[in-house]
Amino acid sequence: MRKIVFMLLVLLFAAHPVSAGTGLTISSDQSCAVTPGKYSISVTNEQAAIDTIRITALGAERSWVIFDNTAITLGAKQSGTFTLTAIAPTDAPAAFYQIPITVFSDTNKDLKEQTNVCLIVKRVDKVAVKEIAFTDNNVGPSETLAFTATLENVGTEPFRNVDVAIDVTGPQTLAFAGERVTLVRGAQAVLKRELQIDNKISPGVYNVRVTLTKDDVLLDTLDKSFTVEGLQIVDKNTDEHKGVFVFSSQTTLYNRGNVEAIETVTASVARPFNAFVSAPDAIVAKDEKGVVYAWPVALRPGETKTVSYNVHYWPFYVILTVVIYAAYQFYLTTRRPTIRKMVLSSKKHKDDIQEFAVAIEVKNTTPSILKNVTLRDFAPAVARVHKDFKVQPEKAKFVDVGTELLWKFKEMKPSETRIVHYHISTVVGSVDRFLLPSAIVEGERAGRPYRVHSNELTVGSKRNMG
Repeated sequence: MRKIVFMLLVLLFAAHPVSAGTGLTISSDQSCAVTPGKYSISVTNEQAAIDTIRITALGAERSWVIFDNTAITLGAKQSGTFTLTAIAPTDAPAAFYQIPITVFSDTNKDLKEQTNVCLIVKRVDKVAVKEIAFTDNNVGPSETLAFTATLENVGTEPFRNVDVAIDVTGPQTLAFAGERVTLVRGAQAVLKRELQIDNKISPGVYNVRVTLTKDDVLLDTLDKSFTVEGLQIVDKNTDEHKGVFVFSSQTTLYNRGNVEAIETVTASVARPFNAFVSAPDAIVAKDEKGVVYAWPVALRPGETKTVSYNVHYWPFYVILTVVIYAAYQFYLTTRRPTIRKMVLSSKKHKDDIQEFAVAIEVKNTTPSILKNVTLRDFAPAVARVHKDFKVQPEKAKFVDVGTELLWKFKEMKPSETRIVHYHISTVVGSVDRFLLPSAIVEGERAGRPYRVHSNELTVGSKRNMG
């Protein structure tokens, strides 16, 4: 029994130096550091034996601490150093933070020492223009410029009533509405602006500047550029009116581009109507088909001009009417009645005497009434005129060289035909054939005298004999 008690006392005294050592001594930099803060903590093993010393952070901000080393093995009376960094998150409120740090033995849970690190999170008042983004930074007339400006509170404190100014400079100044925004910590605001590009906006490179101020204090600014392209866009509208006496054409030009444009309007007029064209300020040139009129028109952006010309047909109609009237008058003047002499029948009598039936046809082929119509004919002395006339002549007189015949008509209407007949017989049978001279018709037509000869007629040939 005594032997057992002795052994227990030996074991008790042998274990006492491990648990009853002096312990750990630590020293740390107690000054405060602004996040991110770097720190070093020294530790001395006051024990008589080797021990592994560890370090950890406690409290609500323990996740902010990053250790470079978390365990050191130290011999008796030996010292070592722990290094660490404390970084506050971006949304941490401005303040002084005391973060508890514990250094403890790996073998003796009761052996520990505490300290802390001081971390300062400063108040940061900052709002930034993060980005200016264009839908398309090359735009032209009839297109829309669209861009966004992204604002962000990158500080630690909320911002109220921040003034946003949007200025655009370039070949000319463009106006965009500003705005007043409130941004809590970490919040963003996206402002969208649009501008319809028309021909009043000059082409060139423009600069967009977004400026943030509060109480007239500049907070931030950002610039970005875009380009307005120069385009010639001319709208042309032609209105034509085709009348009986006048043809009119009016062309309206509108420059909806943003640079000066020169547009040429052309018109071609066939001969002879070019003689009746009114084309102010036109350049005139001839081609195979007629005459070409050209108007070079200079247009400033947004300017409208009109080009017109007229073709007056009425002078042509007047001239045509005069020509037709003159031709008609010429026709009236030159048109004469027709007269034709013909043999209707012939027969042979005894002693080779020949008899012929002669007809004279007079036709009024003029558009006027023939007045005092006189028809004259003559039968040579080789022939004797019979007295059996169907239309009795005014005169049937025998002279030395033959017989004169005369018929008179008071008038003949247009298209009216008169035919007279008479018979002749040869006076001797020895006559084979002879010539009947031309008959003559004369009188007045539209107050003018006329005289027309008929054909001559040869009789007595075999073709005239029955």
